[in-house]
Amino acid sequence: MIRLIATDLDGTLLGQGGQVTERTLSAIAAFARRGGVFVPVTGRAGCHVPEWIRASEDIRYYLHSNGARCVEVKTGREVFVSATPAALCRRAFEIVSPYPARGNVFCGGEVHSETHAPGEKSRLTALLDEPGIRVEKLDVTPENKADRARAWEELKQVEGLEVTSAYDTNIELNGPEGAKGSGVGRLADMLGIQKNEIMAFGDGLNDVSLLSAAGFPVAMENAMQGLKAVCRLVAPSNLEDGEAAVIEKMVLGEMG
Repeated sequence: MIRLIATDLDGTLLGQGGQVTERTLSAIAAFARRGGVFVPVTGRAGCHVPEWIRASEDIRYYLHSNGARCVEVKTGREVFVSATPAALCRRAFEIVSPYPARGNVFCGGEVHSETHAPGEKSRLTALLDEPGIRVEKLDVTPENKADRARAWEELKQVEGLEVTSAYDTNIELNGPEGAKGSGVGRLADMLGIQKNEIMAFGDGLNDVSLLSAAGFPVAMENAMQGLKAVCRLVAPSNLEDGEAAVIEKMVLGEMG
């Protein structure tokens, strides 16, 4: 029986205009009433998690900055954080410095941003020297695809750095335990939930680890093709309430 549902937001749970539908909210509420744990998992920073999630009575936890930080909805307290080591952050900044790009540092649920010229030292590196700083995620968007491809290949060679993306223009960087799947696995362990009791939904490259952490991985119809091939089921698209449809049929029907 499915006890935990973990889901990406953009392109998955959220529909037209990034909004959640009443049908989806009803499915979440019904799952919660039956004792299920519904966990939004997003690459967004904590400050950009939708207010309806942060105020929901049907959602106990959410993960943001991919799987780097877990927050308890009812209290707003941090359950855990998997920080990206400062040495990895500095190495990442070194690699992307030759390319004109916009950079974002996610820490403490907030985002610090800058746009730097080629060869210019990132001012964001100063954050790494602040006492107690815990970087959740780095997000880099080079100005052109050729630079992105070169930076991507270099970053993939850095041991301990999780490299992924939400779009074909950005690069997302987490520490070794900061991927979506790692965060879901850690929360599930805390709750005593096994992999075969987890269903996960996703559509993009940064959802690969999320889907791998679930015994029942579901790709959306609008997902990248490679993702569909490794999932047990393909749901209708996010514009057709695809996630709600699967929950209603495959989860709520089974729970009775």
